[in-house]
Amino acid sequence: MNDEREFNAGSIPDQGHGAGAPAAPARWRDAGRPGPVPRLLQVTESLRLRAITPPDAPDVHALVTRNQPRLCHTLHWPRFIRQYSDTVDFCKKAADTFGKSNAVYVMEHDGPLAGVVSFNVLDVPNGCADIGYWIDQRQEKQGLVTASVQALMNAYRAQRLVRRFVIMCATPNQPSRAVAERLGFVREGVLAQAEKIGDEVFDQYVYALTAD
Repeated sequence: MNDEREFNAGSIPDQGHGAGAPAAPARWRDAGRPGPVPRLLQVTESLRLRAITPPDAPDVHALVTRNQPRLCHTLHWPRFIRQYSDTVDFCKKAADTFGKSNAVYVMEHDGPLAGVVSFNVLDVPNGCADIGYWIDQRQEKQGLVTASVQALMNAYRAQRLVRRFVIMCATPNQPSRAVAERLGFVREGVLAQAEKIGDEVFDQYVYALTAD
């Protein structure tokens, strides 16, 4: 169900909202089969999402290593990237499972990698997906994550692949919460003691946006 062609995410209407503004959900089309999983998404002239591949390992590893101390404040997994082979294994596994149980994209901004946006869980039969993202500190505060998540949702809704999008984040993770709220996600509840970050366990907010 993967599509090697480039998908212009800008061609999917977002009801007049730009990055940083809540987007009205596209109507979910129950009729017909789901379309192919897009591998390339052109978000803006200078920003695109591309399905991760094993050759991305050197650039991804350099990005994680440079941002590791900062990422460890809000995420658990970065502390386990101890050597290059860890990133090689991740990129290979993500590429092998792309479009099946998850979908990991690298963000390319003016060429170089800027971060990662993904469906950590992709459940096409049920039309549900859990979203994750992280970005290079040098690329923050440009709206890249918000625009990338919006483009990803637009593309998967248009292909009738996903109708319910979920963002789950630890309650102190204000940057992640801000992305969800800018995109019009509804906070559905709190999971008690649900996310471990380092040696601490935090409550977790559950945000969701469902296509009607």
